[in-house]
Amino acid sequence: FSETMQQQFADMELRYKSQLKDKDIANLRNEREQAVKDMVRRTITLTAIVTLTFIVIVVIVYYSRRLRKTNEFLKKEVDERTRAEKELITIKESLEERVVERTSELEKAKIRAEESERLKSAFIANMSHEIRTPLNAITGFSGLLLRDDIPPAKRKEYSDHIMNNNKILVNMIEDLIDTSKIESGSLQLHPEPVNIGHLLTKLNEPLFENLARKNKPFVEIIQDGQENRNHIITTDSMRLQQVLWHLLDNAAKFTVQGSIRYGCHEDQQNVVFYVADTGIGIPEEITTDTKIIPL
Repeated sequence: FSETMQQQFADMELRYKSQLKDKDIANLRNEREQAVKDMVRRTITLTAIVTLTFIVIVVIVYYSRRLRKTNEFLKKEVDERTRAEKELITIKESLEERVVERTSELEKAKIRAEESERLKSAFIANMSHEIRTPLNAITGFSGLLLRDDIPPAKRKEYSDHIMNNNKILVNMIEDLIDTSKIESGSLQLHPEPVNIGHLLTKLNEPLFENLARKNKPFVEIIQDGQENRNHIITTDSMRLQQVLWHLLDNAAKFTVQGSIRYGCHEDQQNVVFYVADTGIGIPEEITTDTKIIPL
C-alpha cells in the first residue's frame, strides 16, 4: 500500500478508536447517571422506609402507652367495682343480720308488750280490788262516826282507821299516777344527796306496821348495810324509797314465816340495794330479765 492509504487507514483506525472511546465514555456517563438515579431512588426508598418505620414505632409506642394507661384504668375500675361488690355483699349480709336481729327484737318486744298488757290488766284488776278495800273501810267507819252513841275511844279508833285507809288509798292513787307517767315517758327524777342510813331507817317502822296489819308479828325484820349508814349518795330519794317499799310490801305479803332482809352493799363503783325474804320467791325467768336502773 501506498503511504496515502496507510495514512487513511491510520486515520480511520484513529477515528474508530475515538468513536469507541466516545461510546465508552457515553456508556460510562449513562451508567453513572443510572447509578446516581438508582442511588437517589434507593436513598428515597430507604428514607421513606426509615420514616415509615419511625412513624410506626412512634404510633406503636403511643398506642402502647395508651393501652397501658387504659389497662391500668380498667384494672383500677375493676378493682373498685370488685371492692364495691364486696362492700355491697357485706352491707347486704349486715342488713340481713340486722333484719334478723330486728325481727327477733320485734318478736321479743311483741312478747314483752303482750306480757306488759297482761300484767297491766291484772294490775288494774288487782288495783281496783285493792282500792275497794280502803274505800269500803273509809265508808264504813265514816258511817259509824255519824252515830251519836259512839264513845270517844271508839270514835278515835274509827278516825285512826279512816286515816290509815286514807293513806293506803292515796298511796294506791299515787302508784297509778306513777304507772301512767312511766307508760307515757313523762316520769322525771330529781337527784339529790341522800344519807343511806336515814333512807333505810325510814322503811323500818312502816314495815313493822304492815306486818302487824297483816297479822304477821313473828316475821323477823333484818336491816343490813350498817357499814354504809353514813355514806352519802346522789339519787332521787323518793323514787328509791318507793321502789324499796314496794319490794318490802311484796315481801311482807308473801312471807308467812321466817325473815325479811333488806339493805345495801357496794359493788365496785355502784351501791346495790336489795330485798330478800323467805317467801315463795320470784320465778327465775323474771329475775333474769330484771335490769339495774340508776336512780
